[in-house]
Amino acid sequence: MEKVSSLGNYLKELRHSFTPTVYLEDVATGTGVSESFLCNVENGVRCLTPELAQKIAVYFYKNRLGQQKVFLELLKRIVIYQYPQAEILLNGGEPPNIYFINRLNKDIKTANIEAEELAERVGMAAETLELIRAGEGLIPREQIFMLALALGQRPTEYLLLSGYLPYETMNILMESDVLLKGLAIATEMQGETDGK
Repeated sequence: MEKVSSLGNYLKELRHSFTPTVYLEDVATGTGVSESFLCNVENGVRCLTPELAQKIAVYFYKNRLGQQKVFLELLKRIVIYQYPQAEILLNGGEPPNIYFINRLNKDIKTANIEAEELAERVGMAAETLELIRAGEGLIPREQIFMLALALGQRPTEYLLLSGYLPYETMNILMESDVLLKGLAIATEMQGETDGK
């Protein structure tokens, strides 16, 4: 039943990620639904509607980026709640390779940022980031992109190191006159990672 309650778990984690903790009563009042309904959502008994997910996102964040991240995460979990077999499609990703892990850990240390703060910035649970850093969790392309931006790095490099070939990079590499240059840069990046 863990898959069914992932929506509720996310809503609970979201409430507890704020200081002071946001209570169900506050969310219910702010979104116009009953506290018992939200309690049932958190317990995996009920599901949100997309409209209510949007209200919750607006309740928690005033900025558009925060609202969008929360809404998309809620929406994904609503779909998984209703169609558990969709989890594989929606939570896709690749296990991070050693080159990406080494670079990520180096950049976290250089940026002098706590893992919990970084996880919050990119909209993932701190435990998920720790699994990724240990090479055990799956990481989707979007999270790689967000990690790079949060650490002030180039997303293309992170995507290449993690094994993804971004569309932009693929187009560049298809141009014969820059193919060798692109490969040289990739080799140089790999050498830097191997040496550290």
